[in-house]
Amino acid sequence: MEYRIFPHSGLKVSTIGIGSGSVHESDAKQTIELIDYAQEQGINLIDMATSYPEPWKHYGAALKGRRDQFHLQMHLGITYETGEYSRNYTLESIKRSFENQMEITGSDYADIAVFHCVDTPEDYNKLMDGGAFDYAIKFKRDGIIRNLGIATHTVEIANRFIATGEMDAFMFSINPAYDFDPAANDPYGEDSKTRSGIAVSQDRQKLFQDCVRLGIRINVMKAYGGGKLLEAKTSPFGRAMSIPQCLKYALDRPAVASCMVGVRNKQDLVEATRLYTATEKELDYSFISKIQPKEMRGACVYCNHCMPCPVGIDIGQTHKFFDLYLAGDEIAKEHYYAMSKNAGDCIQCGICESRCPFGVAVREKMQAACATL
Repeated sequence: MEYRIFPHSGLKVSTIGIGSGSVHESDAKQTIELIDYAQEQGINLIDMATSYPEPWKHYGAALKGRRDQFHLQMHLGITYETGEYSRNYTLESIKRSFENQMEITGSDYADIAVFHCVDTPEDYNKLMDGGAFDYAIKFKRDGIIRNLGIATHTVEIANRFIATGEMDAFMFSINPAYDFDPAANDPYGEDSKTRSGIAVSQDRQKLFQDCVRLGIRINVMKAYGGGKLLEAKTSPFGRAMSIPQCLKYALDRPAVASCMVGVRNKQDLVEATRLYTATEKELDYSFISKIQPKEMRGACVYCNHCMPCPVGIDIGQTHKFFDLYLAGDEIAKEHYYAMSKNAGDCIQCGICESRCPFGVAVREKMQAACATL
């Protein structure tokens, strides 16, 4: 097992962690088997964002007597008060949820605590104005929260939290489809349709570099792109990547500490640990940098070259959450509805399609998202 360090606290985490969005497919006994295997392999990081409340109880039973062998990434703002997953950034809800996570897992501290799925300025303002951020800072000062951060899908919000000077950790989506723009040097050039090659989005690259400079570490979500990258027919690159390739790509990004691999059961975690036995050739993902935009016709990589939308829809985010939902990520539906504008607001003007370097049928996809979600 390989480990990486969080500079502000010295926390040492395995480069593979357990992501819990689909772990509800395991019952209590299977969850114990999952945690047993993780401990055998030296995997010591568990993310607590689940689609349903039952896995918290299963984790509590599985961690009994060995809580100190694992680092838990708890989520501030996730709640199941109605029996189903939702987000609530009020101070009282965050207090109840955080206390519940600690009680169920037999903890009196959080190794990492992240504000859950903060994607909009409105979310940010709720945390700042409602007292939740100050509450978390106090717990950080008292040592109850040992590393504080946010889970977000947007660079803009990550940068806002960086400006507070209080960040130790981010949970952020990283994979080739999310990172790359269709350009060789200038991702935002007007002639992006005719450029060759693809390059890392400049704003994402700057975020990664800022995290390195400031000692903030990133735990990765969606390393497989919700599973899209694992099959040629769904990958925007027209070619399947292996699980080890996806994990190697994410772990090679600056500031990344661990990949929180979405698992349903022990076998999914077994597949992820192939990272450590794969050959150099099996880990090589260099083909991505040679792909031409013309080879990706019809595939959305969420780059938002189609923006701005005249009615204010974040087209890339809308497509991303729709694709994740189709891949089985139930939490993505909640994220979709948290946006101020979504596919239901589309006026079918087609301006976005005239700008897209990949010829994506944006209007058709908006209609499908609206009908499905």
